[in-house]
Amino acid sequence: MKFSALLDRGNLIKISGAFATEVFRRMGSDAPEFGPLGNGGAALATGPGRACVQQISDEHASHTDGPLLFVENTYGLSPETLNGAAANGLPGAETRGLELLTKAEDIALKSLEHVGRVDDDSTILVRSTRSENTYHGEDTPKNVAESYMANTLAFVRYGCADVQLFEATPSWWSMLGQARAFTRAHEPQELESDVVRYLGGDITNIPARGLDPRTGRLRGVTQQKEYIISLCLEEDGTVQTGRSNGKYESMPLEEALDRFYEAAAQENLILPTTLGLNCNALSVTLEAFTNLPHDKRSWVKCVYPNAGPERNPKNYRDAMEISSIPHKDFVRGLEQLRAAGALILGGCCGAEPRIMKHDYGVPKPFVAAV
Repeated sequence: MKFSALLDRGNLIKISGAFATEVFRRMGSDAPEFGPLGNGGAALATGPGRACVQQISDEHASHTDGPLLFVENTYGLSPETLNGAAANGLPGAETRGLELLTKAEDIALKSLEHVGRVDDDSTILVRSTRSENTYHGEDTPKNVAESYMANTLAFVRYGCADVQLFEATPSWWSMLGQARAFTRAHEPQELESDVVRYLGGDITNIPARGLDPRTGRLRGVTQQKEYIISLCLEEDGTVQTGRSNGKYESMPLEEALDRFYEAAAQENLILPTTLGLNCNALSVTLEAFTNLPHDKRSWVKCVYPNAGPERNPKNYRDAMEISSIPHKDFVRGLEQLRAAGALILGGCCGAEPRIMKHDYGVPKPFVAAV
């Protein structure tokens, strides 16, 4: 079943999968890490790492009943991070983008098969990230879409996943870059050299939608897959807009959503099926989501906060351990998000598989705490 049709049912959908923080939690100092690739993507490149990801993935799949968005462990597989990995102990990493994406898909499919979840209620998501230079609000280079092109082309033209999930997006301008990349991936084009390298070097030997094997050129294709854009907010629940005097500035979440949809409509871009919030503390997520007007809240159906207490995303990189708020408090927060109108619920960094066992209650009018 198409993701949009699953959403139209109006029932609770859970989002879950093997996140890199859980790889690090379990493997500790043995967790592979090749420079900027990080534990999640690096785990796909080693036998022990893949075994760990498979175990985590199996547990997440087995803890969930009902409709499920199952997230692949593909965060960080951009050309920039793979180039960095090649310089930090992973030979040939720059040509392994499609290979590692395929390994992640295989792990997700096996997990669903292991627990008998190969049905119409399960949708596989491929997670997409960016290079660091897309995290600069309106100072982001105008070619921000290029940071997503290789990963997005791999998804649209080669992958078997159903939905692309652009995660932890910090600005409305990066949102626009993602929409441009998704739209452009369906258009006729000559592949750039870095994209060809990311796909493995010789694309004529790899089946792809719309590929002319004689010329290596891609023909235009109709849209068959869908995508989600999920925002990571500032600690006050706002969205980055740029720098001023060396400091980041931001705008209200509601204004950022309006600007994105207005700009995307002007450029006639393919729109995301829904928007999301992820990788913020539960407290930040609750405040931002419930402060949205009801009509704008309906645009943001996917919400999966961190289980950790840190409110400022800029401090994540300095964290030396993965801590979580009490399990009952996290579950209660998800119940509040459900009551406020969220349709897709789960946990991001630090969340354990057991959170997926709850049904989070029947939606009822949300009453803010006094």
